[in-house]
Amino acid sequence: MTSTTPRRFRFGLTTTHAAPPYAVRECARRLEGEGWATLLMREHAGPSSIFAPLVSAASVTSELRVGTLAANDSVPDPVLLAHEAAAVNLLVDGRLELGLGAARRTDTARMRSTWAEGAHVPLLLTDHDDDALALAAQEADIVALNGLTVTGSDVAPDGAGFDAVAARVRLLEAYAGERFSRLELGALTLVASVGGDADRAVLPVASALGLAPDVVRDSPLALVGSASEVVDKLLATRERLGISYVMVRDTAMDEMGPVVAALAGT
Repeated sequence: MTSTTPRRFRFGLTTTHAAPPYAVRECARRLEGEGWATLLMREHAGPSSIFAPLVSAASVTSELRVGTLAANDSVPDPVLLAHEAAAVNLLVDGRLELGLGAARRTDTARMRSTWAEGAHVPLLLTDHDDDALALAAQEADIVALNGLTVTGSDVAPDGAGFDAVAARVRLLEAYAGERFSRLELGALTLVASVGGDADRAVLPVASALGLAPDVVRDSPLALVGSASEVVDKLLATRERLGISYVMVRDTAMDEMGPVVAALAGT
């Protein structure tokens, strides 16, 4: 991989758009106070706008960025979605990150062409297969690696091992060419179990994911062990793979606190 100056660590919390507004606002206040970078809506389905809770979260914070992981259904037309995202980005003072679900990835070029100069919204795309990675290399601002492989309707964490993730980063670099240095690499962690001994915690996590314990222990997408062990792992992962944006589920918010305090912005 091309050697570049490491990006500063950012930490994002993913939650569901179904959370009530007061809970979203309270979560946003806490995240900003603790040094988290982003609050992301994890999935979206149904008629309600995925952007409404993000505007609510931004209204009670000044620096916290807000975004989506999978804006799929609320606005079927990509041009309308682009216009809505640009309008929301204005409402949140330029703090929006737009993640698109698998069904929207082919819309990225049309959406970019819709945005006027200066109205660009950073695009976050995830990696499910080679086609998605190739598109992310050319269109995304943020590429979120998730270690998942999709076979028909089955999704499995078969690509979560260190070597597999490293291979995805190398392929992304090949697809992106000179654009690679401008991409922010993120990890959608499969599990975060912080605060105990890594060797003791790995076995139940490995069993739940259907992976070998050694794969979980080495995976950049599994944050397991004491806070200091997780900090060391993230530092090593950034050094070796360039991954600096760490996204975890809201169930891990409390236990990730010491890690965020140690690394955010460094």
